[in-house]
Amino acid sequence: MRGSFYCIFDKSDGFTFQKKFMERFFLIVLLSTSLFHGTSVAQFSHKMDSLWAIYNTAANDSNKVVAYGKLAEYYFIYQLDKEGDSVLQEQLKIAEVSQNKDLFLIVFFGKAVMNISTWGSKETFDRALQFVNKGLEYSKTIGREDYVTLSYIRLATLYRKKGEIDKAFYNAQIALTSSLNINNDSVKILAAIELGDTYQAKGESLLAFKTYTNAFDNAVIDDNVFLESEVYHRFSELYRSLRNDRTANEYLSRSIELNKKHKNGEGLIKDYIDLARLTNKRIYIEKALSLSDSLNLENYFIRAKEIMYGYYTVLVKNSDSTMKFLNDNSDLTETWKNIGMPYYYMNIGSVYQYADKWDSAVYYLQLAQPGYEKNFNEKNRQVLYTEIAKCYSFLQKPEQAILYYEKALALNKQINSLVNAITYSDALSALYGQIDDYKKAFYHSRQGVVLKDSLQKIANQRDIALIELTNEEKRHDRELQAIATQKLVKRNLQYMAITISITVFFFLLIVLGMLPISNITIKLLGYFAFISLFEFIVLLIEPFLHQLTHGQPLQIWLFKIVLIAMLVPIQQYLEHKTISYLHSRKKKYSFSIKKWWQHRNKPSAAAIDDIEKDTAIL
Repeated sequence: MRGSFYCIFDKSDGFTFQKKFMERFFLIVLLSTSLFHGTSVAQFSHKMDSLWAIYNTAANDSNKVVAYGKLAEYYFIYQLDKEGDSVLQEQLKIAEVSQNKDLFLIVFFGKAVMNISTWGSKETFDRALQFVNKGLEYSKTIGREDYVTLSYIRLATLYRKKGEIDKAFYNAQIALTSSLNINNDSVKILAAIELGDTYQAKGESLLAFKTYTNAFDNAVIDDNVFLESEVYHRFSELYRSLRNDRTANEYLSRSIELNKKHKNGEGLIKDYIDLARLTNKRIYIEKALSLSDSLNLENYFIRAKEIMYGYYTVLVKNSDSTMKFLNDNSDLTETWKNIGMPYYYMNIGSVYQYADKWDSAVYYLQLAQPGYEKNFNEKNRQVLYTEIAKCYSFLQKPEQAILYYEKALALNKQINSLVNAITYSDALSALYGQIDDYKKAFYHSRQGVVLKDSLQKIANQRDIALIELTNEEKRHDRELQAIATQKLVKRNLQYMAITISITVFFFLLIVLGMLPISNITIKLLGYFAFISLFEFIVLLIEPFLHQLTHGQPLQIWLFKIVLIAMLVPIQQYLEHKTISYLHSRKKKYSFSIKKWWQHRNKPSAAAIDDIEKDTAIL
């Protein structure tokens, strides 16, 4: 959870419990947790029984593979990574026996393995990477470039979660290059999004923005609402990293509007979760919980509960209410335990830390320490050391605080976080001053000054990056406006051409109706004239129908049935009246080229008289 709501809050004073009371309270917590553990296990067992029942009733290999996929996904949602990996291996065995290409692709590219938490252990990430690499090799073997691209996208995502940004960037670049050789637009967009994510992780905001913009444009062209929403979230995170919360909020609002319009429930849950993280408003957490529960999307349900835990811990800061929430939501605490008991102790320690109960916090955080040092990466260990150091500082135990700040600072050489380095230098300078070690206090103070100068330069660069992003966004908006204007002009010209064509067609119909043409010909011409007119009317109404129905085929079909039922009788009536009118005019003003020619060549009366005179003379 700490990746969601974690932030540093100033604490003005310390609050210390007696050791005996702390131990009693710890016992109460353990007892209450164990009582709720039974409920959680019962719920989990019931769900697993139902999934196994689906597998046992599967009639063929295809159904068995799908059932195993759901089992694996469920395991990974609750961070039972070893169990999930075992199910994936069984799933793979079925595919190997059947030698069905489609089954292999279902196995290798299911959603399960991508549910790994950023707090997963090294072993968990290694197993996941190995599995995705198997999928990559298989995709190459059968010549499926689209799945090759998807494999590289997944590798980049896993490396990014693991904190190995250079490897993530390498795989993301390969994914984007590979996507140029495929026709699957969705995979192309996913490749661009992942590359943007790695640029963002590297701190290259402008390149991330341009990559996201390209992905968004392609999603709009492809009319892919899900990926449009995904890119809106990336824009929001990008602006949030540049401390522009207003623009970040605007992008999330656009995503909500889009997902509501297209009734994308999963997208709305993501919107509410990120709005909760951005605004710290409980209402969005409750909306995410309600919607994910109603749609039975357990991965988002657990995620929303993690955000609610953060709300109680960081904002409410009342350990009693937070512990009550955790006891009432044992599926969340069980998920933490499945990641590892050290992770569970870390989160419980945070509850007491933000409630200013430093003794209790240290107790839990130190319980987490051995497991963190053994199984978690440098970044996660640094967070733990920092929290323990803060607690010792408030307990007025400078020697212990110095020990943990030094450990955190040593890890920072690998993590290379300038902000953390400044925090540790300032803290160590003050702590060494408390124990009268002025030499080290001065050294860390001087280091802090140098680092702050560097941070100021970075802050200036961030401001420049924000300006560049704003300019790039304006330029892109102008390009989109120009394209939209060009499309509008082209569409209007086509409408005008159709209008002129129909007008000319009716004029010719009237003219031809005066000529000696058969009744069948006039009826055919009248039929096509009115068909053209009424189809043009339908064409004009169709954009309104799409807007009214949000592009839902069933609703459009029903509206068109009603529309055609209304227009067809009108068309037949007007067609009948027009043809009858043309028949009447034909009888009254009939015009014949043959008669006209005969009349033209017929001698006039004067000419006949002259002929008669000449004949008489002869």
